[in-house]
Amino acid sequence: MIPTPSPSKVAKRKSTPRKETADDVRFIWLCIKNLTKNGNNIDYKAVGAACGVKYERARSRWVKLNAALQEQEDNFAADQSSDWTANQDSQDKKKKTSVVQAPKKEEQEEI
Repeated sequence: MIPTPSPSKVAKRKSTPRKETADDVRFIWLCIKNLTKNGNNIDYKAVGAACGVKYERARSRWVKLNAALQEQEDNFAADQSSDWTANQDSQDKKKKTSVVQAPKKEEQEEI
């Protein structure tokens, strides 16, 4: 019998970024359309009925999709922040290197 490694010793795979599909867009639209009257909660039973799945599956799908979209947004924000920081650093270096030089002796005599 081949021993199987324990779950703690198994290397975790990095997930590839998830691409949104037309089905995801429709699902998000159904979630928005089926917000409760106060607008704070999604009616997963109505979303599930519209998608042909149980409400637990609709809720689970929303949680996973929301997490994936949030991760993409966080990565995008981090990329934008690092780009901004790099841009600021290059501008600061330009400011430091563009030192105003004193007028030459010939120019000083004319003044």
